[in-house]
Amino acid sequence: MLVDLQEWLYAVEAFTLRSDGEKLARLLKEAHRRPWLAGKRENGDLPLRLQNMAQCIERFSRSVWLLRLFEALEAAARAQALAREVEPEAARWAKPFNIIFIICSFGANC
Repeated sequence: MLVDLQEWLYAVEAFTLRSDGEKLARLLKEAHRRPWLAGKRENGDLPLRLQNMAQCIERFSRSVWLLRLFEALEAAARAQALAREVEPEAARWAKPFNIIFIICSFGANC
């Protein structure tokens, strides 16, 4: 569990410092896929939007790296809109990501 948290922190650091969203997106995809593969249902449902958030982060990161500013702005707007929808799933399936979301919601420098 501590190793997982360290991996999430490293992924967030890479995203915030270098706009490298690859690791963060991979962790979100794993959090999305893991319950599906295990057939694990919590409160009768499975994650549905975590993978979409991962794709938004990947698209934003790639756009920034390729200097495609309009694409980066679109991806950022999509991720911001999707964040509210993802919050309940993140609280259940990707707790470290949910904590990051809460911190960023209160105006921290993310």
